[in-house]
Amino acid sequence: MKRYHYTILTLILALAALVSCTPKQGKGAKDNIITISGSIEFPDDRFPITIIQYGDEQVVLDTITLTTDNTFTHEFEVPEPGLYGIDVQKWERLNFWGEDEDIHVNFRGQDTAQIKIKNPPYEIIEHAGPNNQLVNHINYIHYVSYQRMIRAAQLMYRASESGETKWIADTRGALEESYADDDRDYETLARLYPDLNSSVLLLKYLKEGSEPYNTLVDHLKETKADYPPFANWLAEKQRKQELIERLAVGKPAPTFKINTPEGEELTFDPATISGGKVLLIDFWASWCGPCRNAVPKLKKFYKQYAAQGLEIVSISIDGKLEDWHKALEEEEMPWQQFLAPERGKEVTETYQFNGIPHFVLLDKEGKIANRQINITTLEEAIQKELEK
Repeated sequence: MKRYHYTILTLILALAALVSCTPKQGKGAKDNIITISGSIEFPDDRFPITIIQYGDEQVVLDTITLTTDNTFTHEFEVPEPGLYGIDVQKWERLNFWGEDEDIHVNFRGQDTAQIKIKNPPYEIIEHAGPNNQLVNHINYIHYVSYQRMIRAAQLMYRASESGETKWIADTRGALEESYADDDRDYETLARLYPDLNSSVLLLKYLKEGSEPYNTLVDHLKETKADYPPFANWLAEKQRKQELIERLAVGKPAPTFKINTPEGEELTFDPATISGGKVLLIDFWASWCGPCRNAVPKLKKFYKQYAAQGLEIVSISIDGKLEDWHKALEEEEMPWQQFLAPERGKEVTETYQFNGIPHFVLLDKEGKIANRQINITTLEEAIQKELEK
């Protein structure tokens, strides 16, 4: 897996050489209006070419028209500096830094093979300006990581089918080592490009608290404290820190909106729901395999500890009401069930989680007792809290 690390370093040097002998785009860009141009070798006219703005949600800002010779030239007014994406008729997605640099990309487009597989090639922003040189590197790391994930899944399947424990362990170890290569690549980029506006993007990928992360944050505070993307990042980091502090052990569990299976809208107040019992909140969804696999153990815990003062409440973040109802019928969980509206948008933010199943254990007063638990450590945490 080391070859991936060498590959990205080689790409960095190659692109640096390419940019040094080609004119930088963005010189002709006026204020916040940039030109996005390029071509699609194999277009799929069923779908549009759109420009996406990333944020809490992905928002389509504009549509690009493809000409009869499969090329496009489009002027785009950038609302604010930051990361954007070009969605190519649902076959490819290219990220770019939107500010004052023009973008030129030649896309392949749809898969023309008889058996179509959505595995798009790596596309490069040609003659990129400095900010998008960095984005080219980041896009390449993402591309390599995705290809590695596909190969790893194939190898893991073969290893699992073989039943050879050493093969399985070696495959997992190689995959973990390759992720460490990604970390080193991001650290290299942070050292090479700390002065670029788009270096703010690296804060998402560097390990928080690491030396490269801290160095970049300190540098940006000194040089770009008022630059909107970094100022917004700092404000968001502070906001999330405040949310996390509200979830500290001993703090009252926050309330949030829920719907009952009958469709009634309520405010979930953990202190009221628990009724003076130890309360386990189980965040799950019908489409989540690990969540469904955890149900038998939750039933076991409920049967074993309910008489000692344990209550369980399951909160689904399902997007489709019918899927949730179907799962409730199939699982037959004997405790209260609720649905978090809008696919759990509010509750995932309030309780600061992005993966399920997610468990939060509350004490008898409805205060946070433990939220660093999983299905394997859950029983011990329950026993400990019941003994208090």
